[in-house]
Amino acid sequence: MLLLEQPATEQLLQTYLNEHNFNVEKQTETIDFIDVDSKNDNEVQVMLSTSEIIQIKYTCTCITYRSSNVYDYGISIGSSHQTTPQPGDRFPYVIFSPCYYHLILFENQQLTKVNQFVEFIKKAYSKMIQIHDSNEEKIPLRFGGAILIRPDGYIVYRTNIFDIKHFQ
Repeated sequence: MLLLEQPATEQLLQTYLNEHNFNVEKQTETIDFIDVDSKNDNEVQVMLSTSEIIQIKYTCTCITYRSSNVYDYGISIGSSHQTTPQPGDRFPYVIFSPCYYHLILFENQQLTKVNQFVEFIKKAYSKMIQIHDSNEEKIPLRFGGAILIRPDGYIVYRTNIFDIKHFQ
């Protein structure tokens, strides 16, 4: 489970969870699952509600959150082509670790502003955000900027300005 430390990220995740849970909140039946520990042959009983099971499945589907309240906060800043993935879309091409947010840089990393942006992210969010270079990940997408991807693979932020104010 990801622990959030900053007010902005708490608000972002809470908005996502509220909208996500809205689709499954009325289903409250519980189902028993049995998980057998192979080392000790002990049975561990796990109680999951139907809504939790549906939520897991629902997250795995290819849906868009573009109409979400989250995307009204100006989180796609700068000019970018509409054919590139937008906040609220599932990011194509790469599957990342589900335990972190992932910041993908699509910019020449020698620029001073980009370096300052990266250093700020590393200092403030090193436990939450992993930084990737699009060339190293072999992502066949050309975009002058950066994209922040949630642990479930959806784009939550996109910029080509490299302004840290949205992360403060």
